[in-house]
Amino acid sequence: MGGANLHIAWSTLFARALARAGVRRVVVSPGSRSTPLVIGLASEPSIELSSVIDERSAAFFALGIAKLTGEPVALLCTSGTAAGHYLPAVMEASLARAPLVVITADRPWDAYDCAAPQTVDQVKLYGAYVRHYAELGLPDADAFAAVSRVAVQSVARALGPDPGPVHINARFRKPLEPQPPGPPAPWEPSFARAMDQITTLAPRERAPVSAASIRSSGIASRERVVIACGPSLGATSPDARRRFLEACDSLGVCVLAEATSGLRFAGARVLRAIEPIVSSAMWQTHGPTTVVEVGAPMVSAAYARWALAASAPIERFVFTRHGYNDASNNAALAIDEDPYAWVEAWAEYERSNPSPAARAERSRFASRWASADLRACSVIERSLAAPELTEGRTIASVRDALPRDATLFVANSSAVRDVDVFALEAEPSVRVVHQRGASGIDGLVAGAIGARTVSKTPVVLILGDVAMWHDVGSLQLARDLDEPLVIVVLQNRGGRIFDRLPLAKNQAVRAEYERYFLTDRGGSFEPVVRGFSLAYAKADSRASLESALSRALSHRGATVIESECVPGNAERFASVVRAGVEAIDGV
Repeated sequence: MGGANLHIAWSTLFARALARAGVRRVVVSPGSRSTPLVIGLASEPSIELSSVIDERSAAFFALGIAKLTGEPVALLCTSGTAAGHYLPAVMEASLARAPLVVITADRPWDAYDCAAPQTVDQVKLYGAYVRHYAELGLPDADAFAAVSRVAVQSVARALGPDPGPVHINARFRKPLEPQPPGPPAPWEPSFARAMDQITTLAPRERAPVSAASIRSSGIASRERVVIACGPSLGATSPDARRRFLEACDSLGVCVLAEATSGLRFAGARVLRAIEPIVSSAMWQTHGPTTVVEVGAPMVSAAYARWALAASAPIERFVFTRHGYNDASNNAALAIDEDPYAWVEAWAEYERSNPSPAARAERSRFASRWASADLRACSVIERSLAAPELTEGRTIASVRDALPRDATLFVANSSAVRDVDVFALEAEPSVRVVHQRGASGIDGLVAGAIGARTVSKTPVVLILGDVAMWHDVGSLQLARDLDEPLVIVVLQNRGGRIFDRLPLAKNQAVRAEYERYFLTDRGGSFEPVVRGFSLAYAKADSRASLESALSRALSHRGATVIESECVPGNAERFASVVRAGVEAIDGV
Protein backbone atom coordinates (compact mmCIF):
# COMPACT_ATOMS: atom_id res chain seq x y z
CA MET A 1 0.00 0.00 0.00
CA GLY A 2 1.18 3.49 -0.76
CA GLY A 3 1.24 6.35 1.73
CA ALA A 4 -2.07 7.76 0.51
CA ASN A 5 -3.75 4.48 1.46
CA LEU A 6 -3.14 5.16 5.13
CA HIS A 7 -6.70 6.56 5.21
CA ILE A 8 -8.14 3.27 3.97
CA ALA A 9 -6.11 1.20 6.42
CA TRP A 10 -7.13 3.51 9.26
CA SER A 11 -10.80 3.13 8.30
CA THR A 12 -10.57 -0.64 7.81
CA LEU A 13 -9.17 -1.01 11.33
CA PHE A 14 -11.91 1.23 12.69
CA ALA A 15 -14.60 -0.87 10.96
CA ARG A 16 -13.12 -4.12 12.30
CA ALA A 17 -13.10 -2.71 15.83
CA LEU A 18 -16.73 -1.59 15.57
CA ALA A 19 -17.67 -5.09 14.45
CA ARG A 20 -15.73 -6.73 17.29
CA ALA A 21 -17.57 -4.47 19.74
CA GLY A 22 -20.96 -5.64 18.46
CA VAL A 23 -21.94 -3.23 15.65
CA ARG A 24 -23.66 -5.25 12.94
CA ARG A 25 -25.45 -2.50 10.99
CA VAL A 26 -24.29 0.86 9.68
CA VAL A 27 -26.50 3.37 7.85
CA VAL A 28 -24.53 5.57 5.48
CA SER A 29 -25.48 8.69 3.53
CA PRO A 30 -23.54 9.76 0.42
CA GLY A 31 -20.73 12.28 0.61
CA SER A 32 -17.10 12.80 -0.29
CA ARG A 33 -15.33 13.33 3.03
CA SER A 34 -16.60 10.00 4.42
CA THR A 35 -15.17 8.03 1.46
CA PRO A 36 -12.41 6.19 3.40
CA LEU A 37 -14.82 5.10 6.11
CA VAL A 38 -17.40 3.83 3.60
CA ILE A 39 -14.73 1.76 1.87
CA GLY A 40 -13.44 0.45 5.20
CA LEU A 41 -16.91 -0.47 6.44
CA ALA A 42 -17.85 -2.11 3.13
CA SER A 43 -14.79 -4.36 3.45
CA GLU A 44 -15.87 -5.67 6.86
CA PRO A 45 -17.88 -8.88 6.21
CA SER A 46 -19.77 -8.88 9.53
CA ILE A 47 -21.21 -5.38 9.01
CA GLU A 48 -24.30 -4.76 6.90
CA LEU A 49 -24.44 -1.35 5.21
CA SER A 50 -27.65 0.45 4.30
CA SER A 51 -27.61 3.51 2.06
CA VAL A 52 -30.07 6.32 2.86
CA ILE A 53 -29.75 9.59 0.96
CA ASP A 54 -31.25 12.01 3.48
CA GLU A 55 -29.38 12.15 6.79
CA ARG A 56 -32.50 12.95 8.83
CA SER A 57 -34.29 9.89 7.46
CA ALA A 58 -31.11 7.84 7.87
CA ALA A 59 -30.86 8.68 11.56
CA PHE A 60 -34.46 7.70 12.32
CA PHE A 61 -34.09 4.58 10.16
CA ALA A 62 -31.12 3.56 12.32
CA LEU A 63 -33.02 4.50 15.47
CA GLY A 64 -35.89 2.19 14.51
CA ILE A 65 -33.40 -0.67 14.21
CA ALA A 66 -31.78 0.14 17.55
CA LYS A 67 -35.12 0.37 19.33
CA LEU A 68 -36.31 -2.97 18.02
CA THR A 69 -33.08 -4.89 18.58
CA GLY A 70 -31.41 -3.10 21.49
CA GLU A 71 -28.15 -3.49 19.57
CA PRO A 72 -25.74 -0.65 18.71
CA VAL A 73 -26.37 0.79 15.25
CA ALA A 74 -23.92 3.16 13.57
CA LEU A 75 -24.53 6.16 11.33
CA LEU A 76 -22.05 7.73 8.93
CA CYS A 77 -22.24 11.00 7.02
CA THR A 78 -19.96 13.50 5.34
CA SER A 79 -18.89 16.85 6.75
CA GLY A 80 -20.87 20.07 6.99
CA THR A 81 -24.62 20.40 7.41
CA ALA A 82 -25.10 16.66 6.87
CA ALA A 83 -24.20 16.04 10.50
CA GLY A 84 -26.78 18.60 11.66
CA HIS A 85 -29.61 16.52 10.22
CA TYR A 86 -28.84 13.78 12.74
CA LEU A 87 -29.73 15.97 15.73
CA PRO A 88 -33.48 15.16 16.11
CA ALA A 89 -32.81 11.42 16.15
CA VAL A 90 -29.85 11.89 18.49
CA MET A 91 -32.13 13.77 20.90
CA GLU A 92 -34.72 10.98 20.76
CA ALA A 93 -32.07 8.28 21.19
CA SER A 94 -30.65 10.08 24.21
CA LEU A 95 -33.97 10.32 26.02
CA ALA A 96 -35.11 6.84 24.93
CA ARG A 97 -31.80 5.18 25.85
CA ALA A 98 -31.17 3.79 22.36
CA PRO A 99 -27.57 2.90 21.41
CA LEU A 100 -26.59 4.92 18.32
CA VAL A 101 -22.97 5.32 17.24
CA VAL A 102 -22.89 8.56 15.24
CA ILE A 103 -19.83 8.95 13.01
CA THR A 104 -19.31 12.28 11.26
CA ALA A 105 -16.54 12.69 8.70
CA ASP A 106 -14.79 16.04 8.99
CA ARG A 107 -12.25 18.19 7.23
CA PRO A 108 -8.75 18.68 8.72
CA TRP A 109 -8.27 21.20 11.52
CA ASP A 110 -6.63 23.75 9.20
CA ALA A 111 -9.90 24.07 7.21
CA TYR A 112 -11.72 25.44 10.25
CA ASP A 113 -12.53 29.15 10.66
CA CYS A 114 -11.35 30.19 7.21
CA ALA A 115 -14.49 29.89 5.04
CA ALA A 116 -13.43 26.53 3.58
CA PRO A 117 -16.43 24.96 1.82
CA GLN A 118 -18.55 22.32 3.54
CA THR A 119 -16.86 23.02 6.86
CA VAL A 120 -18.67 23.64 10.13
CA ASP A 121 -17.57 23.18 13.73
CA GLN A 122 -18.41 19.53 14.42
CA VAL A 123 -16.57 19.24 17.72
CA LYS A 124 -19.08 18.12 20.37
CA LEU A 125 -21.80 19.03 17.88
CA TYR A 126 -24.54 17.21 19.82
CA GLY A 127 -23.64 18.62 23.22
CA ALA A 128 -25.07 16.82 26.25
CA TYR A 129 -27.33 14.61 24.14
CA VAL A 130 -24.52 12.09 23.64
CA ARG A 131 -23.03 9.85 26.32
CA HIS A 132 -19.53 10.23 24.91
CA TYR A 133 -17.62 12.27 22.34
CA ALA A 134 -14.42 11.09 20.66
CA GLU A 135 -12.13 12.89 18.23
CA LEU A 136 -10.62 10.29 15.92
CA GLY A 137 -8.30 12.87 14.39
CA LEU A 138 -6.37 12.63 11.15
CA PRO A 139 -4.92 9.21 10.22
CA ASP A 140 -1.56 8.77 11.90
CA ALA A 141 0.72 5.76 11.50
CA ASP A 142 1.74 6.05 15.16
CA ALA A 143 -1.85 5.89 16.46
CA PHE A 144 -3.31 2.67 15.05
CA ALA A 145 -3.89 1.23 18.52
CA ALA A 146 -5.98 4.27 19.47
CA VAL A 147 -8.29 3.74 16.48
CA SER A 148 -9.60 0.44 17.79
CA ARG A 149 -9.71 1.74 21.36
CA VAL A 150 -11.88 4.72 20.32
CA ALA A 151 -14.27 2.43 18.45
CA VAL A 152 -14.64 -0.11 21.28
CA GLN A 153 -14.79 2.56 23.97
CA SER A 154 -17.54 4.42 22.12
CA VAL A 155 -19.68 1.31 21.61
CA ALA A 156 -19.25 0.43 25.29
CA ARG A 157 -20.53 3.88 26.29
CA ALA A 158 -23.46 3.58 23.86
CA LEU A 159 -24.51 0.32 25.52
CA GLY A 160 -24.48 1.56 29.09
CA PRO A 161 -24.74 1.52 31.99
CA ASP A 162 -26.91 4.42 30.79
CA PRO A 163 -27.42 3.53 27.10
CA GLY A 164 -27.68 6.21 24.45
CA PRO A 165 -25.97 7.83 21.47
CA VAL A 166 -22.25 8.54 21.17
CA HIS A 167 -20.43 10.77 18.66
CA ILE A 168 -17.15 10.07 16.86
CA ASN A 169 -15.71 12.83 14.68
CA ALA A 170 -13.27 11.51 12.06
CA ARG A 171 -11.03 13.84 10.04
CA PHE A 172 -9.54 13.11 6.63
CA ARG A 173 -7.30 15.00 4.24
CA LYS A 174 -7.33 14.50 0.48
CA PRO A 175 -6.75 12.28 -1.40
CA LEU A 176 -9.67 10.30 0.04
CA GLU A 177 -9.85 7.48 -2.52
CA PRO A 178 -7.64 4.37 -2.61
CA GLN A 179 -4.44 4.93 -4.57
CA PRO A 180 -2.64 2.45 -6.87
CA PRO A 181 -0.43 0.00 -4.95
CA GLY A 182 3.14 1.10 -4.44
CA PRO A 183 6.16 -0.05 -2.47
CA PRO A 184 5.38 -1.36 1.05
CA ALA A 185 4.70 1.52 3.42
CA PRO A 186 6.66 1.70 6.71
CA TRP A 187 3.42 1.67 8.70
CA GLU A 188 2.11 -1.62 7.32
CA PRO A 189 3.58 -3.85 10.10
CA SER A 190 1.99 -1.60 12.75
CA PHE A 191 -1.31 -1.81 10.93
CA ALA A 192 -1.15 -5.61 10.77
CA ARG A 193 -0.39 -5.83 14.51
CA ALA A 194 -3.28 -3.47 15.31
CA MET A 195 -5.71 -5.58 13.27
CA ASP A 196 -4.70 -8.61 15.37
CA GLN A 197 -4.91 -6.84 18.74
CA ILE A 198 -8.41 -5.32 18.83
CA THR A 199 -9.99 -5.27 22.27
CA THR A 200 -13.01 -7.53 22.74
CA LEU A 201 -16.01 -6.03 24.51
CA ALA A 202 -17.26 -8.44 27.17
CA PRO A 203 -21.02 -9.08 27.44
CA ARG A 204 -22.73 -6.85 29.97
CA GLU A 205 -24.34 -8.69 32.87
CA ARG A 206 -27.25 -7.22 34.79
CA ALA A 207 -26.19 -6.36 38.33
CA PRO A 208 -28.29 -8.07 41.03
CA VAL A 209 -30.42 -5.96 43.35
CA SER A 210 -29.60 -6.51 47.02
CA ALA A 211 -32.14 -7.50 49.64
CA ALA A 212 -31.04 -4.42 51.58
CA SER A 213 -32.40 -2.18 48.82
CA ILE A 214 -35.81 -3.85 49.09
CA ARG A 215 -35.83 -3.89 52.89
CA SER A 216 -34.86 -0.23 53.24
CA SER A 217 -37.58 0.87 50.82
CA GLY A 218 -40.30 -0.49 53.10
CA ILE A 219 -42.21 -1.77 50.06
CA ALA A 220 -42.87 -5.19 51.65
CA SER A 221 -45.22 -3.64 54.22
CA ARG A 222 -47.23 -1.61 51.70
CA GLU A 223 -50.75 -2.86 50.94
CA ARG A 224 -52.40 -0.55 48.38
CA VAL A 225 -49.70 -0.73 45.73
CA VAL A 226 -49.83 -0.13 41.98
CA ILE A 227 -46.94 -0.52 39.56
CA ALA A 228 -47.47 2.19 36.94
CA CYS A 229 -45.70 1.40 33.66
CA GLY A 230 -45.15 4.26 31.24
CA PRO A 231 -43.27 4.14 27.93
CA SER A 232 -40.43 1.64 27.96
CA LEU A 233 -36.86 2.91 28.14
CA GLY A 234 -34.45 0.95 25.99
CA ALA A 235 -35.18 -2.45 24.50
CA THR A 236 -36.68 -5.13 26.74
CA SER A 237 -36.78 -8.77 25.73
CA PRO A 238 -39.94 -10.90 25.84
CA ASP A 239 -38.25 -12.98 28.54
CA ALA A 240 -37.60 -9.88 30.69
CA ARG A 241 -41.23 -8.80 30.33
CA ARG A 242 -42.43 -12.28 31.24
CA ARG A 243 -40.27 -12.40 34.39
CA PHE A 244 -41.43 -8.94 35.42
CA LEU A 245 -45.12 -9.82 35.11
CA GLU A 246 -44.59 -13.12 36.91
CA ALA A 247 -42.97 -11.19 39.77
CA CYS A 248 -45.94 -8.79 39.89
CA ASP A 249 -48.31 -11.74 39.98
CA SER A 250 -46.46 -13.44 42.83
CA LEU A 251 -46.55 -10.17 44.79
CA GLY A 252 -50.28 -9.76 44.27
CA VAL A 253 -49.89 -6.26 42.82
CA CYS A 254 -51.77 -4.84 39.87
CA VAL A 255 -50.00 -3.20 36.96
CA LEU A 256 -51.25 -0.01 35.36
CA ALA A 257 -49.77 -0.48 31.89
CA GLU A 258 -49.82 1.92 28.97
CA ALA A 259 -49.51 0.40 25.52
CA THR A 260 -46.05 1.93 25.04
CA SER A 261 -44.76 0.09 28.12
CA GLY A 262 -44.80 -3.14 26.14
CA LEU A 263 -46.60 -4.82 29.06
CA ARG A 264 -50.26 -4.11 28.36
CA PHE A 265 -51.13 -7.20 26.35
CA ALA A 266 -49.16 -9.78 28.31
CA GLY A 267 -50.46 -10.05 31.88
CA ALA A 268 -53.63 -11.04 33.74
CA ARG A 269 -53.28 -8.34 36.40
CA VAL A 270 -52.76 -5.52 33.91
CA LEU A 271 -55.15 -2.58 34.23
CA ARG A 272 -55.82 -1.13 30.77
CA ALA A 273 -58.50 1.57 31.10
CA ILE A 274 -56.01 4.01 32.56
CA GLU A 275 -57.69 7.31 31.74
CA PRO A 276 -61.10 6.36 33.25
CA ILE A 277 -59.45 4.66 36.25
CA VAL A 278 -57.30 7.57 37.37
CA SER A 279 -60.12 10.07 36.61
CA SER A 280 -62.60 8.25 38.84
CA ALA A 281 -63.73 9.27 42.31
CA MET A 282 -63.07 5.70 43.43
CA TRP A 283 -59.39 6.10 42.55
CA GLN A 284 -59.20 9.28 44.62
CA THR A 285 -60.61 7.59 47.73
CA HIS A 286 -59.74 3.90 47.29
CA GLY A 287 -56.75 4.09 44.98
CA PRO A 288 -53.14 3.30 45.78
CA THR A 289 -51.17 4.82 48.61
CA THR A 290 -47.91 3.65 47.01
CA VAL A 291 -47.07 3.83 43.30
CA VAL A 292 -43.94 2.27 41.83
CA GLU A 293 -43.31 3.98 38.48
CA VAL A 294 -41.50 2.01 35.79
CA GLY A 295 -40.33 3.50 32.50
CA ALA A 296 -40.73 7.07 31.29
CA PRO A 297 -43.47 9.33 32.72
CA MET A 298 -46.97 8.14 31.81
CA VAL A 299 -48.57 9.54 28.68
CA SER A 300 -51.94 9.86 30.45
CA ALA A 301 -52.76 13.49 31.28
CA ALA A 302 -55.16 12.34 34.00
CA TYR A 303 -52.42 10.30 35.66
CA ALA A 304 -50.03 13.25 35.54
CA ARG A 305 -52.61 15.51 37.21
CA TRP A 306 -53.26 12.93 39.92
CA ALA A 307 -49.56 12.29 40.59
CA LEU A 308 -48.94 16.01 40.90
CA ALA A 309 -51.84 16.89 43.19
CA ALA A 310 -53.59 13.78 44.54
CA SER A 311 -56.39 14.53 47.01
CA ALA A 312 -55.04 11.82 49.36
CA PRO A 313 -51.34 11.40 50.31
CA ILE A 314 -49.45 9.00 48.08
CA GLU A 315 -45.81 7.97 47.94
CA ARG A 316 -44.18 7.57 44.55
CA PHE A 317 -41.13 5.37 43.97
CA VAL A 318 -39.16 6.32 40.85
CA PHE A 319 -36.05 4.87 39.24
CA THR A 320 -32.95 6.84 38.29
CA ARG A 321 -30.79 4.25 36.54
CA HIS A 322 -31.95 5.50 33.13
CA GLY A 323 -32.80 9.13 33.74
CA TYR A 324 -34.42 10.82 36.73
CA ASN A 325 -38.06 10.10 35.97
CA ASP A 326 -39.90 12.41 38.34
CA ALA A 327 -41.85 14.84 36.17
CA SER A 328 -44.18 15.58 39.12
CA ASN A 329 -41.25 16.60 41.35
CA ASN A 330 -42.68 14.87 44.42
CA ALA A 331 -41.16 11.38 44.52
CA ALA A 332 -40.80 9.84 47.96
CA LEU A 333 -37.98 7.49 46.97
CA ALA A 334 -35.51 7.54 44.06
CA ILE A 335 -33.98 4.12 43.34
CA ASP A 336 -30.76 3.76 41.35
CA GLU A 337 -31.53 0.29 40.02
CA ASP A 338 -32.95 -1.33 36.92
CA PRO A 339 -36.73 -1.28 37.61
CA TYR A 340 -37.38 -4.75 36.19
CA ALA A 341 -34.59 -6.23 38.29
CA TRP A 342 -35.83 -4.35 41.37
CA VAL A 343 -39.37 -5.72 41.09
CA GLU A 344 -38.01 -9.23 40.56
CA ALA A 345 -35.79 -8.76 43.65
CA TRP A 346 -38.83 -7.59 45.61
CA ALA A 347 -40.64 -10.82 44.70
CA GLU A 348 -37.59 -12.87 45.69
CA TYR A 349 -37.30 -10.99 48.99
CA GLU A 350 -40.91 -11.76 49.87
CA ARG A 351 -40.40 -15.43 49.12
CA SER A 352 -37.69 -15.44 51.79
CA ASN A 353 -39.44 -12.96 54.08
CA PRO A 354 -43.16 -13.58 53.63
CA SER A 355 -45.70 -11.04 54.86
CA PRO A 356 -49.02 -12.86 54.45
CA ALA A 357 -51.21 -10.02 55.72
CA ALA A 358 -49.70 -7.45 53.34
CA ARG A 359 -49.80 -9.94 50.45
CA ALA A 360 -53.46 -10.72 51.10
CA GLU A 361 -54.44 -7.06 51.24
CA ARG A 362 -52.52 -6.31 48.03
CA SER A 363 -54.43 -9.12 46.32
CA ARG A 364 -57.79 -7.81 47.55
CA PHE A 365 -56.84 -4.32 46.36
CA ALA A 366 -55.75 -5.69 42.96
CA SER A 367 -58.97 -7.69 42.57
CA ARG A 368 -61.11 -4.63 43.29
CA TRP A 369 -59.33 -2.65 40.60
CA ALA A 370 -59.35 -5.53 38.13
CA SER A 371 -63.15 -5.54 38.42
CA ALA A 372 -63.28 -1.77 37.95
CA ASP A 373 -61.03 -2.08 34.92
CA LEU A 374 -63.31 -4.68 33.33
CA ARG A 375 -66.32 -2.39 33.76
CA ALA A 376 -64.54 0.53 32.10
CA CYS A 377 -63.14 -1.66 29.30
CA SER A 378 -66.63 -2.96 28.57
CA VAL A 379 -67.88 0.60 28.10
CA ILE A 380 -64.97 1.45 25.80
CA GLU A 381 -65.52 -1.66 23.69
CA ARG A 382 -69.24 -0.85 23.32
CA SER A 383 -68.33 2.63 22.07
CA LEU A 384 -66.51 1.00 19.17
CA ALA A 385 -69.67 -0.67 17.89
CA ALA A 386 -70.88 2.59 16.32
CA PRO A 387 -71.01 2.35 12.50
CA GLU A 388 -68.77 5.31 11.62
CA LEU A 389 -65.01 5.03 11.13
CA THR A 390 -63.25 6.86 13.97
CA GLU A 391 -59.73 6.96 15.35
CA GLY A 392 -60.77 4.51 18.05
CA ARG A 393 -62.39 2.12 15.59
CA THR A 394 -59.32 2.29 13.35
CA ILE A 395 -57.02 1.45 16.24
CA ALA A 396 -59.27 -1.37 17.44
CA SER A 397 -59.31 -2.87 13.94
CA VAL A 398 -55.52 -2.65 13.74
CA ARG A 399 -55.11 -4.26 17.15
CA ASP A 400 -57.45 -7.10 16.14
CA ALA A 401 -55.59 -7.67 12.88
CA LEU A 402 -52.09 -7.87 14.38
CA PRO A 403 -50.63 -11.36 13.89
CA ARG A 404 -48.47 -13.18 16.40
CA ASP A 405 -45.12 -11.50 17.18
CA ALA A 406 -45.98 -8.45 15.08
CA THR A 407 -44.58 -5.02 15.94
CA LEU A 408 -46.92 -2.09 16.54
CA PHE A 409 -45.10 1.20 15.97
CA VAL A 410 -47.02 3.99 17.72
CA ALA A 411 -46.72 7.68 16.84
CA ASN A 412 -47.04 10.57 19.28
CA SER A 413 -49.59 13.39 19.60
CA SER A 414 -53.22 12.14 19.43
CA ALA A 415 -52.27 8.71 18.09
CA VAL A 416 -50.52 7.45 21.23
CA ARG A 417 -53.35 8.69 23.44
CA ASP A 418 -55.99 7.03 21.27
CA VAL A 419 -53.99 3.80 21.28
CA ASP A 420 -53.87 3.87 25.08
CA VAL A 421 -57.64 4.27 25.34
CA PHE A 422 -58.78 1.99 22.52
CA ALA A 423 -56.09 -0.70 22.13
CA LEU A 424 -57.15 -2.56 25.26
CA GLU A 425 -55.98 -5.99 24.25
CA ALA A 426 -54.16 -7.71 21.43
CA GLU A 427 -52.21 -10.85 20.67
CA PRO A 428 -49.95 -11.12 23.80
CA SER A 429 -46.76 -11.51 21.77
CA VAL A 430 -47.19 -8.14 20.00
CA ARG A 431 -44.18 -5.85 20.45
CA VAL A 432 -44.81 -2.09 20.85
CA VAL A 433 -42.23 0.46 19.68
CA HIS A 434 -42.60 4.21 20.21
CA GLN A 435 -40.75 7.51 20.12
CA ARG A 436 -41.74 8.82 23.55
CA GLY A 437 -38.18 9.85 24.40
CA ALA A 438 -38.62 13.40 23.15
CA SER A 439 -42.28 12.80 22.15
CA GLY A 440 -41.84 14.35 18.72
CA ILE A 441 -43.49 13.48 15.42
CA ASP A 442 -40.13 13.36 13.62
CA GLY A 443 -39.01 10.45 11.50
CA LEU A 444 -41.81 8.02 12.31
CA VAL A 445 -42.00 6.59 8.79
CA ALA A 446 -38.23 6.13 8.62
CA GLY A 447 -38.18 4.55 12.09
CA ALA A 448 -40.86 2.03 11.21
CA ILE A 449 -39.09 1.13 7.97
CA GLY A 450 -35.84 0.65 9.87
CA ALA A 451 -37.61 -1.65 12.32
CA ARG A 452 -39.14 -3.61 9.43
CA THR A 453 -35.70 -4.31 7.96
CA VAL A 454 -34.68 -6.27 11.07
CA SER A 455 -38.05 -7.72 12.07
CA LYS A 456 -38.97 -11.25 11.06
CA THR A 457 -42.68 -10.40 11.34
CA PRO A 458 -44.96 -7.61 10.07
CA VAL A 459 -44.63 -4.04 11.38
CA VAL A 460 -47.67 -1.76 11.59
CA LEU A 461 -47.25 2.00 12.10
CA ILE A 462 -50.16 4.13 13.33
CA LEU A 463 -49.74 7.89 12.90
CA GLY A 464 -51.73 11.02 12.18
CA ASP A 465 -51.84 12.90 8.89
CA VAL A 466 -49.61 15.75 10.12
CA ALA A 467 -46.94 13.26 11.27
CA MET A 468 -47.21 11.54 7.90
CA TRP A 469 -46.65 14.78 6.00
CA HIS A 470 -43.74 15.51 8.32
CA ASP A 471 -41.87 12.40 7.17
CA VAL A 472 -43.49 11.59 3.85
CA GLY A 473 -40.14 11.75 2.05
CA SER A 474 -38.99 8.68 3.96
CA LEU A 475 -41.43 6.59 1.94
CA GLN A 476 -38.60 6.29 -0.59
CA LEU A 477 -36.93 3.88 1.87
CA ALA A 478 -39.90 1.50 1.68
CA ARG A 479 -39.50 0.80 -2.02
CA ASP A 480 -36.95 -1.95 -1.34
CA LEU A 481 -39.02 -3.82 1.27
CA ASP A 482 -40.20 -7.27 0.27
CA GLU A 483 -42.07 -8.14 3.49
CA PRO A 484 -45.23 -6.56 4.97
CA LEU A 485 -45.07 -3.05 6.41
CA VAL A 486 -48.41 -1.38 7.02
CA ILE A 487 -48.62 2.39 7.55
CA VAL A 488 -52.06 3.39 8.85
CA VAL A 489 -52.73 7.12 8.61
CA LEU A 490 -55.42 8.50 10.91
CA GLN A 491 -56.76 11.05 8.42
CA ASN A 492 -58.57 13.55 10.63
CA ARG A 493 -57.57 16.70 8.79
CA GLY A 494 -54.87 18.25 10.89
CA GLY A 495 -53.24 18.25 14.30
CA ARG A 496 -56.24 17.18 16.35
CA ILE A 497 -54.23 17.04 19.55
CA PHE A 498 -54.80 20.80 19.69
CA ASP A 499 -58.57 20.25 19.78
CA ARG A 500 -58.06 19.11 23.37
CA LEU A 501 -56.66 22.49 24.41
CA PRO A 502 -58.60 25.62 25.46
CA LEU A 503 -57.25 27.39 22.37
CA ALA A 504 -59.58 25.30 20.17
CA LYS A 505 -62.65 26.83 21.81
CA ASN A 506 -61.50 30.43 21.53
CA GLN A 507 -63.53 31.77 18.61
CA ALA A 508 -61.63 35.06 18.60
CA VAL A 509 -58.60 33.30 17.13
CA ARG A 510 -60.33 30.56 15.15
CA ALA A 511 -58.73 31.47 11.84
CA GLU A 512 -55.25 31.54 13.36
CA TYR A 513 -55.96 28.25 15.14
CA GLU A 514 -56.90 26.46 11.95
CA ARG A 515 -54.03 27.86 9.91
CA TYR A 516 -51.13 27.66 12.36
CA PHE A 517 -52.10 24.79 14.67
CA LEU A 518 -54.33 22.32 12.82
CA THR A 519 -52.29 22.76 9.63
CA ASP A 520 -54.61 20.60 7.53
CA ARG A 521 -52.91 20.12 4.16
CA GLY A 522 -56.07 18.72 2.53
CA GLY A 523 -56.16 16.22 -0.29
CA SER A 524 -55.17 12.58 -0.23
CA PHE A 525 -51.87 10.78 0.26
CA GLU A 526 -52.62 8.55 -2.72
CA PRO A 527 -50.66 10.52 -5.36
CA VAL A 528 -47.60 10.71 -3.11
CA VAL A 529 -47.74 7.03 -2.19
CA ARG A 530 -48.27 5.96 -5.79
CA GLY A 531 -45.39 8.21 -6.78
CA PHE A 532 -43.10 6.07 -4.66
CA SER A 533 -44.53 2.93 -6.32
CA LEU A 534 -46.07 1.70 -3.07
CA ALA A 535 -49.43 0.08 -2.43
CA TYR A 536 -52.23 2.37 -1.27
CA ALA A 537 -55.72 1.86 0.11
CA LYS A 538 -58.37 4.29 1.28
CA ALA A 539 -60.74 3.19 4.06
CA ASP A 540 -63.99 4.99 4.80
CA SER A 541 -65.79 2.21 6.70
CA ARG A 542 -64.94 -0.54 9.14
CA ALA A 543 -65.39 -3.16 6.46
CA SER A 544 -63.12 -1.42 3.95
CA LEU A 545 -60.48 -0.84 6.65
CA GLU A 546 -60.44 -4.44 7.78
CA SER A 547 -60.29 -5.65 4.20
CA ALA A 548 -57.37 -3.30 3.50
CA LEU A 549 -55.53 -4.49 6.63
CA SER A 550 -55.95 -8.12 5.62
CA ARG A 551 -54.52 -7.43 2.15
CA ALA A 552 -51.68 -5.28 3.49
CA LEU A 553 -50.54 -7.85 6.05
CA SER A 554 -50.09 -10.42 3.29
CA HIS A 555 -48.60 -8.01 0.73
CA ARG A 556 -44.86 -8.39 0.11
CA GLY A 557 -43.93 -4.76 0.61
CA ALA A 558 -45.22 -1.54 2.13
CA THR A 559 -48.84 -0.44 2.09
CA VAL A 560 -50.23 2.92 3.16
CA ILE A 561 -53.83 2.82 4.39
CA GLU A 562 -55.52 6.18 4.73
CA SER A 563 -58.34 5.87 7.27
CA GLU A 564 -60.87 8.66 6.78
CA CYS A 565 -62.01 9.38 10.33
CA VAL A 566 -65.23 11.28 10.98
CA PRO A 567 -64.76 14.64 12.76
CA GLY A 568 -65.00 15.05 16.52
CA ASN A 569 -62.22 12.92 18.00
CA ALA A 570 -61.62 15.15 21.03
CA GLU A 571 -65.29 15.07 22.00
CA ARG A 572 -65.52 11.29 21.45
CA PHE A 573 -62.39 10.71 23.51
CA ALA A 574 -63.72 12.78 26.42
CA SER A 575 -67.14 11.12 26.19
CA VAL A 576 -65.70 7.61 26.32
CA VAL A 577 -63.52 8.49 29.31
CA ARG A 578 -66.55 9.96 31.13
CA ALA A 579 -68.57 6.83 30.43
CA GLY A 580 -65.72 4.70 31.75
CA VAL A 581 -65.54 6.80 34.90
CA GLU A 582 -69.28 6.38 35.45
CA ALA A 583 -68.95 2.62 35.08
CA ILE A 584 -66.20 2.56 37.72
CA ASP A 585 -67.95 4.88 40.15
CA GLY A 586 -71.35 3.26 39.67
CA VAL A 587 -73.00 6.49 38.55
